[in-house]
Amino acid sequence: MSDRGLYQVGKRWYLRIAVHGQMQRFGKPHGFRTKDEARIFRDRLRASVRDRGQFPGQERTGDTLDELRTAYLATIKGKRASYRDIAIQLHWWADRFPNRPILSLRPNDVSTAITALGERVSGTTANYYAANLRAMMRRMVKPFSWVLDFWRDVERFPMVQRVMPIYTAEDIQRIFAAATERDALLIYLNLLIGVRRATHFALRWEWVQWEHQLLQLPTIKRQKSFALPLSVTALEILGKFHGEQGKPREGWIFPARWQNSGRINPRIHMDPHNWYNRTFKPLLRGLGLGHLTFHALRRTWATALGRKAPQRIVQALGNWADVRVVGRYTIPQEDSMREGMEWVAQSLAQSVGTAILLPPPNSAHAENDDK
Repeated sequence: MSDRGLYQVGKRWYLRIAVHGQMQRFGKPHGFRTKDEARIFRDRLRASVRDRGQFPGQERTGDTLDELRTAYLATIKGKRASYRDIAIQLHWWADRFPNRPILSLRPNDVSTAITALGERVSGTTANYYAANLRAMMRRMVKPFSWVLDFWRDVERFPMVQRVMPIYTAEDIQRIFAAATERDALLIYLNLLIGVRRATHFALRWEWVQWEHQLLQLPTIKRQKSFALPLSVTALEILGKFHGEQGKPREGWIFPARWQNSGRINPRIHMDPHNWYNRTFKPLLRGLGLGHLTFHALRRTWATALGRKAPQRIVQALGNWADVRVVGRYTIPQEDSMREGMEWVAQSLAQSVGTAILLPPPNSAHAENDDK
């Protein structure tokens, strides 16, 4: 028999098993006397989950939406902004169905609420409200099979795949002409390396390998550490910033500056949100490009790279775990598709020649065309 999850401390046995995504220890405070006793308890837990979709003593079928919301929010760990959005959306559901036990809800009730919400906000936002309610029910409500059957009948807005905008060559030229030299170089560098905004402003000089022309990025946002090759232009921009700062061996590439004197504050880097909201976004609005964002620079970089590089190369340089993500970042352009077709024609002409592919002028096809 498997001993997975069982472990011994002294002469006592304990069980460690995941409950709703969190590891919990059973057998406290004194543990199980024998290994068989701990194994039997573990098998009963597994049978309870398999047959009823719940752990013993964790049924919350009589709770109202407001009670479930309070208990669910206590289990959320993550960014403050994400927590705030989830709390606001779940509070809306609790106000929509006050004092309603969770099992008294019907799929039609939730579908009607989503439709009514879609009249005030976009369909995508209404679906996010529904997704957070579903996530709460999946974690807090048992049996789990009831939750699956419930949401199978809930109607939501159809998901519309939007084509995310990218910067054109004309847009980039206008931005460079209107921005200061420092901001223009900062934006240009991001177009050349294609990293996210938070990563871009947190770059450090010790990550730059000048001799090997590499940028050694650490683990950021669950992405593995990897070395990003740097182009000659990117190295020139980095060299300009490096010289202005006195060629330090370590420190921030984009350090903050004192507000009064404008001198460099080497202890912290530039605030990306402050720069984005006070400098970059007003610049775009003044040029009539308010629909674009800083993240569109990353999509522009991936699109330009995808014109020449294979998809796997784009995935590796973008440090994406799934190759399907590349399709969301590379936006097909008419000129790039035409260049691709011309490149195929030129490759075939160089490899096999055009004589065997195109019929001679006096062939039957030419005669039919003359007729």
